[in-house]
This record gives sequence, C-alpha cells and structure tokens, in this order.
Amino acid sequence: DHKILKLNPNYSWNYCETCKLIFIKVINKKHKMFKNKLKMFNSFEKSKFSKEFIFIFNKAKNLTNLNNKKWLDFGCGPGNELNYVKSQKIQCIGYEPNKKLLEKCRKKDLKVTNQIQNLKGNYDIIFTRNTFKYVDNFPKIFSKLSKLLKKNGLLIWRDKYFDYMPLKVSMNDIKESMVTSTFLRKDSINNYLKILNYEINFCRFYLDNSFLIIATKKLKKKQSDFKLNSSNLHLYENKLIFRVVF
Repeated sequence: DHKILKLNPNYSWNYCETCKLIFIKVINKKHKMFKNKLKMFNSFEKSKFSKEFIFIFNKAKNLTNLNNKKWLDFGCGPGNELNYVKSQKIQCIGYEPNKKLLEKCRKKDLKVTNQIQNLKGNYDIIFTRNTFKYVDNFPKIFSKLSKLLKKNGLLIWRDKYFDYMPLKVSMNDIKESMVTSTFLRKDSINNYLKILNYEINFCRFYLDNSFLIIATKKLKKKQSDFKLNSSNLHLYENKLIFRVVF
C-alpha cells in the first residue's frame, strides 16, 4: 500500500501506509550520484569506538554467555567495534561494502567481507549500527540478516529513526536523496521486529532521534499451535465466559 511522495526521472520517494517505512526507489541506476553513493562512507567513523559500545557489549554479556559464540558486525565501518569483540576472544566477522573502510578492517587483521553471500552459517549475535539508512531494500536485507541469526540469538540494533524528519527538505536535497535510501520510523521498526518474531529485551529511543534495541529471535509458532481441538475447546469457552461474567 505505497504512496508516492516525490517522483523525478532518477528516483522516487515512497511511503508504505502499512508499516510506515519511507524509502527510495532507484529509476536511473546509471546516474552518477547513485554510482558514487558509497563515497560518503569514506569520512564515516574516524574516531575510536565509543564508550557506549562497552555498555552495549556488557548488556549482551548479561543476556547470554558469549563463550564459543559467533558475532557478526553488519556494516562494521573501519572495524573499531569488531576489533574490540576480537580482543575479547570471540569469533567474529564483519560485513562492510565500502572498499576504503574494508581495507581499514583488513589492516587491523579482521575477518571481513563486502559480499552478503559470503556470510555463511548462523550467528549467535548480530550487531549493526547506523547501517539501514543506506540500504536500498530494507525489508529484503533485514529479513536476510535475520535468517543469519540463530534461534534465541541476539540482534543488537543501534540506528537512527525519523519520526520528526523534515521530509520536504530531505527529499529536495539532491545529495542527501541520492545517498539515503530508507527512513525508519518507530512504527516501521516495531512492525518488522514483530513480523520476524523478535522478543525485545532492551529498548531505548533517545532525544537525538537514535535508538538502541536488543532483541532475541524466537521461532515462529506453527499454524497448528493456534488451533483448538475438541478436547480443550469446551474449557477454552468456559474461560471466556468466566472472564465476561467476572
């Protein structure tokens, strides 16, 4: 149920009225701005990892035993957080599509790839930070990422949300439009976590329009789990009647 917010020969801005996702559809992929999209990452995350990451790491450690666990950093940038995880003797790998940032990771002797298809197997923890704003197809990539996470695995999601984003300004800024593909809103975030059956362990939406969510992946219930057989139907009806009378 998509509504077009803005349309030009190179791209269109769309709004999903079901999940509240605001996203871009590329029409002219040969446009120079799209070809150079990833160049904006070259100045991204110059500093060391923040003290906040220590807080996040300790939160994860309190929720699960990290011994013999596999950690994936999706959009690992220059590898600062990944390097810390490695220093804690945890098996880890990073995904980073930008060539310059990928090279920085390799200089730190980190295991990293720029191809999603190279992420084989399942991971116990997936950490991602400031990544999905730049993803072209959020539902597809987020679903694919979720499939890489084991049952009862932890998703640690640190990103930006845009409930109060000045849409007209952003959509008319040609440079911003070409490098930004997805605007996550609170409704979108909660919707996709629910669809993919995550149970939220920790959730904070901050005043700087960023958020931190730590969630556990649960198995989806089978359709048969929702069916009532004849032996318990009468009991179920009695409970309903009791509640109404009470």
